[in-house]
Amino acid sequence: MEKKQSDLCRDVLNRFFKAGVLENVILIGSWCIPLYKKYYLKTSLISPLRTMDIDFFVPDPSSIKTSVSIPDILQDLGFILDFVGDQGYIRLIHPDLIVEFLVQEKGRGTDKPYPLPSLGLNAQPLRFLSLLSEKIIKVNVNGIIISIPHPAWFAIHKLIVTQRRTKVEKADKDLTVAIALLHDLINMKQSNFIIEAFNLVSKKWQNKIIELLKRENEHLILKIVNLSRLQQEVKSLLQKRKLSNDSFNKLFSPFKGIQSKQLIEKENELIFLKGIISDQGLDIKNIQYEPKPKQNSKGKTIDFLLKINDKYSVYCELKTIHPDQIDASDKLRKSKKHIPENHSIIADGISWHHMNTSRAKMLEYTLEMENKIKSYKKNNTNKFILIFCSSGYHWSLDEIEDFADYYSTEKYNPDDSFSKMEKYYLTEKNIKFTKSIDRFGYMEIKQNSYIISQFQCPVKGPWITNRWHKADKRE
Repeated sequence: MEKKQSDLCRDVLNRFFKAGVLENVILIGSWCIPLYKKYYLKTSLISPLRTMDIDFFVPDPSSIKTSVSIPDILQDLGFILDFVGDQGYIRLIHPDLIVEFLVQEKGRGTDKPYPLPSLGLNAQPLRFLSLLSEKIIKVNVNGIIISIPHPAWFAIHKLIVTQRRTKVEKADKDLTVAIALLHDLINMKQSNFIIEAFNLVSKKWQNKIIELLKRENEHLILKIVNLSRLQQEVKSLLQKRKLSNDSFNKLFSPFKGIQSKQLIEKENELIFLKGIISDQGLDIKNIQYEPKPKQNSKGKTIDFLLKINDKYSVYCELKTIHPDQIDASDKLRKSKKHIPENHSIIADGISWHHMNTSRAKMLEYTLEMENKIKSYKKNNTNKFILIFCSSGYHWSLDEIEDFADYYSTEKYNPDDSFSKMEKYYLTEKNIKFTKSIDRFGYMEIKQNSYIISQFQCPVKGPWITNRWHKADKRE
């Protein structure tokens, strides 16, 4: 039956194409899936879907110039008219296929069919169909030109429809297809289309989609749609405080091939920026995103430049430390010789990996920041801050306190478990800090919260020296 159904579908499309019907309609529904897989998606894990219904959406009935009779076109293929409901909604049925025409339901809605005299039948009005016509793609199937919704718009529409279904089986199918399509687009580095489609949905339905994705634990898709909302929110705040400028174009630009860790970094930049401009206690005169180096145009940029009180230029670099879930039990055993004698590490392999990697990243990003500072002008009014971002799960504030203390004093705290290991590495590599970083900061954002739960700057441990205290009094 599968081949017979596919052949019948092809015959229907071919006849519609020759009659000019396909110029005014969009193929929607499950028959789009095989077309996506063959003509658009590079790879896809979506299972083959078969359905009796082949649905055509008429986005603008008034624009139909063709005058044909759909029932007459399909009669010799074995299709017969079927009148559904008291109002007489027309569809054409065949033992292997059901052809239906749909239009966008407007206003408060109606149970009456919408007349399509140019096609010799009527259509059923349904909600949310207009989303499917916002961006279409055309595929050439053996000379038949077919308009179908872009996969991103199709998927977002499915995330709405699945929540309106009364039948669980159909709702589950819609949800499975939608999520699979969205992951296919992410893998193809086309996240920007997901954002475009999502932004066309009302705030009410955006919230419902987000709640649905949370229930399904679709964290990557959640990050993409939430990042878009965060972009819009921060952009609005900047405009409200009259701090908007062209330097933010890159931060607010659509993101395509961005990976999970890059999403977290961009997300943290936006959350930090939102926190800064929302703080009415800060007299910020100007903010620049990725300001150009003063002394070397080829140098790497620092994330933000804050002009405060017409006096200080504060350069802020954000670095996210988010270790992977790796069991480093073997490395823990080998590393014990580099742990101070008066210390005992009580941790499993994964926890050890989190701690060890976090400390290593602090050192790596500090050296990177010092190198960036060389390209900028260093003086009493230019301040440089390196802020480490954490979810509060992999590592916490006290771990950066130990590192910050050593950076300032060049002396390790007695309770610093990584002192021996780090000292060995610095000596082996002959690494010397330039001490050009004025402050370290800590920003904690719980996973999927998009709110700063803890912020501290400067970070000071229990062994901090007068160098920092004097600086505090001076500023």
